[in-house]
Amino acid sequence: MAKRKAAKGEVSPAEIGSLARSMVDARRRQLRIMEDYLHYSKPDAQAKLEEQNAAESVESLMEKAEDQVHWYDLDTLAEKDPGRAVELWASVKGRAREEWESGHRAAEVAHGWGGGEAWERARFLAIYEGMVEEVQPQGGIERALVEMLSQTHWHYLLESETLSMYETTELERMEYEVETTGARQRKAVWQENLEEKRAQRVEQLNRLFVRTLRALRDWRRYGSSVTIQRAGQVNIAEKQVNVANERSGEE
Repeated sequence: MAKRKAAKGEVSPAEIGSLARSMVDARRRQLRIMEDYLHYSKPDAQAKLEEQNAAESVESLMEKAEDQVHWYDLDTLAEKDPGRAVELWASVKGRAREEWESGHRAAEVAHGWGGGEAWERARFLAIYEGMVEEVQPQGGIERALVEMLSQTHWHYLLESETLSMYETTELERMEYEVETTGARQRKAVWQENLEEKRAQRVEQLNRLFVRTLRALRDWRRYGSSVTIQRAGQVNIAEKQVNVANERSGEE
């Protein structure tokens, strides 16, 4: 049996109930599919499901790629070995966190369905990693804002490239018409509207980028507060403040 890499994910006791409900719902869906679409009777569907579960080994379930693990897999594994089911869920959570922290999740969203080819993924990650290096995000909120900055800049580049292509194509068309007819024809209305929308989109993305950057600045400035509960003396900007004495005076 291949040894599974230790996951970063942690399973909180508070989520066990939700996990159990999701697994039970998955089992119910499997039974409903067998009854409604495969025309099994309820007893036969239950018997067939138990037969399929018995054929699955703990090892085969544990070796599944994290992004291929379904609730029904966890339910099957929990019946055989509840502890390994919790371990598998922790591994799924850990892999999901790795995907997020590495920027690959943001890249998939930015590229849309399919996630883009390797070169396009690398181009996005070049932006993301450059911003992470510059910003050094601390915590989930700052990382989410860096994701937004990266995605916004990525789309800004795409829209700018498309707009530039339109303008270049139009210039070539105008030159060709002047050379062949001696006159320049007016651009089609639909083409003018399309270019205008692209230009507006580029400007919108630029404003969104600046707004997100300001949100990051404001979060770092105002998002965290310092609470002093019990301290006799605190140094603030090289000034000593006697908190205990001030408290006793207020009382």
